[in-house]
Amino acid sequence: MESQYMPQGVGYGPYYHLPMTQNRKYEIQVWPDRVLFSGQFLYLQDKEFYANKGEATMASPANFLGMGHLKMRSYKKTLAFVVSGVVLGAVNALCEKASDLADKANSVLQWVGETLTLPGWLNVLLNVSMAACLCFGIILFFSKKNVVEISFTDKRICVPEKSLSDAEFAGLYQAIKSLSGRR
Repeated sequence: MESQYMPQGVGYGPYYHLPMTQNRKYEIQVWPDRVLFSGQFLYLQDKEFYANKGEATMASPANFLGMGHLKMRSYKKTLAFVVSGVVLGAVNALCEKASDLADKANSVLQWVGETLTLPGWLNVLLNVSMAACLCFGIILFFSKKNVVEISFTDKRICVPEKSLSDAEFAGLYQAIKSLSGRR
């Protein structure tokens, strides 16, 4: 089902409607006095994205500021990238400490003719944690959210960029802008 455009004053439906589809997990209805958002969308607050937790929300077209494409890296993801580096450093330090202790023990045990070897799982632990932290860090460092932000004076709603075609983006923008009182 494609988006529906209904000129103001015709029928009792919304002025503009973007229904839920398989690719679009949210619905937007533009009425003359309100814009309704329901389904799965994000709020942008303090430079972080928050899920709507299944709640619908409403905004006034009079408070419309604009719409645009936004590609943003979350500060939480950058922090997680740094934390993964710290975890990698800590695991490496622990393995080096265990190796140093084994070397000291071997220097004492050489008089008795014995040697101490570290378990193989210690090297496996170091290699697995290094690979996991490196992969996790790279994914976090290069991942960005590609969203369409719909801004009002009191809220910023974000929906996945790939869920809106160019025509739907233009239609939604025109519908809200025409009702906002600014031409």
